[in-house]
Amino acid sequence: MTDKRPEMDKDSIMGAIMKGDIVGIRDARLKQIIHDIAEWARRRWTAEDSPNLVTYEIIELAYSYPKRAHDLIESMRALMQADRVVPAVILARALVETIAMGRYFIDKMEKSLADGDFSRLEAQFFRFYAGSKLGDAKIKSIHVNDALRELEATDVDYVSYLVNKYPFLWSMSGPNPSEAFKGEGSLLQTYDKLSEISHPNGLGTQYLYPAADAPDNSEVMAFYRYMTGVAIWQAHHLLAALDRMNTFPDRFVAKFPNRTGFSDDNPLRNSSG
Repeated sequence: MTDKRPEMDKDSIMGAIMKGDIVGIRDARLKQIIHDIAEWARRRWTAEDSPNLVTYEIIELAYSYPKRAHDLIESMRALMQADRVVPAVILARALVETIAMGRYFIDKMEKSLADGDFSRLEAQFFRFYAGSKLGDAKIKSIHVNDALRELEATDVDYVSYLVNKYPFLWSMSGPNPSEAFKGEGSLLQTYDKLSEISHPNGLGTQYLYPAADAPDNSEVMAFYRYMTGVAIWQAHHLLAALDRMNTFPDRFVAKFPNRTGFSDDNPLRNSSG
């Protein structure tokens, strides 16, 4: 699917060309992403806003992702202000998972709608809505790794788009910026780096909570402060998907004019007996 690409302000770009202020563009875009996620988190959705039960439930679930993302971002920022880097990084990892799952859910709903396949849409919806990993669960949940892998491909494509549109931003990344990004700065690379701290292995334990006379670790701490911002940046993928949901109810009614509710034999009803 083609995203509505998050554009950078042209005046900021021209100012950056004149000043060489690449960091200024990055920081401005990050602030915009935080603002936009907060705006989505404040949106209300009620039964009165929806033409039928199906769209009500789908939009409710879609809107829950930016609400969760906003909660995580605000908590991360509070922790960073208190110089509590490790718990902030753990939340940053959860944020990347939230972004990936939200994007994956919306993409699945959009694809099934475009194909006119209500049975698939319904089955996929209930896996996101009511799936569980518990052994006796009749509805199996979506694995976060599937969402991460899907978003990784989108992320690499998006960077290729940026490289072509704003080549001056990538002039220091070598002859093949897209490949360099894929190896060092892609979504999965971000997730893996955050996981190194989130997991209580050597790096996430004694290296960051060392003895009083241990070597200085300020460079590593500074790097992971930066990585919390990288995690927030990934929310632009969720924002692009959410923009499509503005018209989802009307498009659903046009595609399925006689469908006002879920099937009588839907997975949730079957799982409850």
